[in-house]
Amino acid sequence: MNQEDQTFAYDADGVRVVVETRPDVFTPTSTSVLLLDAVRLCVPELRRQWESPRVLDLGCGTGISAIVLSRLFRAEGSFFASDASAAAAALTASNAARMGAALECRLGSLFEPWKGATFDIIVSDVPGVSEPIAKASKWFPPPVPCDTGEDGTRLAVSVLDEAPRHLTAEGCMFFPVLTLSHEDTIIEKAQASFRRVECLRERWFPFDAHLMSRFDLIQDLAARNIVRIRKRGSRWLWATRIYAATSGTVPFTSGTG
Repeated sequence: MNQEDQTFAYDADGVRVVVETRPDVFTPTSTSVLLLDAVRLCVPELRRQWESPRVLDLGCGTGISAIVLSRLFRAEGSFFASDASAAAAALTASNAARMGAALECRLGSLFEPWKGATFDIIVSDVPGVSEPIAKASKWFPPPVPCDTGEDGTRLAVSVLDEAPRHLTAEGCMFFPVLTLSHEDTIIEKAQASFRRVECLRERWFPFDAHLMSRFDLIQDLAARNIVRIRKRGSRWLWATRIYAATSGTVPFTSGTG
């Protein structure tokens, strides 16, 4: 690794995964951790549903979701990952090999690499944040595109529209929705695509100093009802909510935190 390379660790319930990161690949965030926490709570039910599930990490970045799920399912299943970034796909393959996780990683945008393929579980960390905020933040380094549109819904809606064609009959999908996007548009698409849509987790975060320096931009988007923010004491906050969606009967472990 060069001096800019770092690592990111996910550690919960005896599962510890450490992945390398790179400046040209999206680094896992608090949203990524909340997503993994929500899926982890559902794993007992998911294991009862599938002894050997087919699991897809969509928009894999470092590959952390696929690797963590491989550990949670004790490698009893088939694990797949994809990303529109060649650097991300290569890093996922490298991290998987280093962590001893068997997975197939493909290069391509959204479901493009998976034509005709179906999965039991899809975990999507595809960006869902207002593009002006994404560009103002430090979440997306210059080589990492965030073509989400002003309301932040473009990619998330595309994923939710296509996902049912890539899920088995009882298949389920996990995805985050940020209040830094037009949440209603994303949830309405999810409800149109799936029979059941449940919020599993919710967490509010304070804006960091970097984004507070562009708070005029955020306030303008909020005033136009594109994003939602909240003030608590002297701090302004935004939230991530993790959703599960299915047209089958598999139960989810719900709860906010």
